Amino acid sequence: LERKLDDSGKALFEFKRNHDIVATSWEDRQSMVSQRLTAINDALTKARVRKAELQARNEAIEMLGSQVEKGGPEVESLQPVAASQAIQQIKVRYLDARSECADLRVKYLEDHPKLEACDKKLALAKQGLEEQIRTALGAARREFQEVTKTERNLLALLNDTKSDAFGLNQHERDYLELKRAYDNDGEIRELLDLA
Repeated sequence: LERKLDDSGKALFEFKRNHDIVATSWEDRQSMVSQRLTAINDALTKARVRKAELQARNEAIEMLGSQVEKGGPEVESLQPVAASQAIQQIKVRYLDARSECADLRVKYLEDHPKLEACDKKLALAKQGLEEQIRTALGAARREFQEVTKTERNLLALLNDTKSDAFGLNQHERDYLELKRAYDNDGEIRELLDLA
């Protein structure tokens, strides 16, 4: 009986080791996999919601196409552009320079050095504004690509975890038989010790 109890204990231990069961019980292992599935599903749902939001924004950027390079009210109304403090500050400088140049055009002829300096200042402000807009829109595109990649990674992780769950289900019967044999052997030994 001692040998049978020892053998069934070893068989149970080998089964746990071969199937990477580090938890104290089969139920603990199932609970861990279930919790992991829930956490991954939650993260995947959040990633998909975020992707849908960013996809709409990305499609709006793509629809503008060449207008993105030219700027204009449609581009400036896009969320990444409208929300950028840096862009708004540069836009104020650009508008100030444009107003200043318009005032100088009334006072001076086309070749006047003050007007030429103002035009250079205006061109630099416009160039800075366009660069900031391109940067903001590029960051928006990258954010969409990152969330798409995150979704793919979470899907792969979900599939791996589902495989773990199915594997547990396949081995559950064998585990329960080994556990039952070990528990029965232990109970019989206890009864004999009491007798």
